[in-house]
Amino acid sequence: MFADAKALSKTTLRRAICEAGFEIADERVFGSNPHAPYVVARKRGERQLAEGEKVGEANAGSTPGEPA
Repeated sequence: MFADAKALSKTTLRRAICEAGFEIADERVFGSNPHAPYVVARKRGERQLAEGEKVGEANAGSTPGEPA
């Protein structure tokens, strides 16, 4: 009835994210459960948004197919 699920250690989770082509931008634990980290990752090579910049604004004004 349910898909198989397994818990990953923090190290295994981080390794899987990196092996999938992402880099970990930030990681935090909210609340009292240290086994439930909140991980923010981005594809390697993606540029970071400037302070206050929103997704979609990065390419505003550029022609499709041309780098911003």
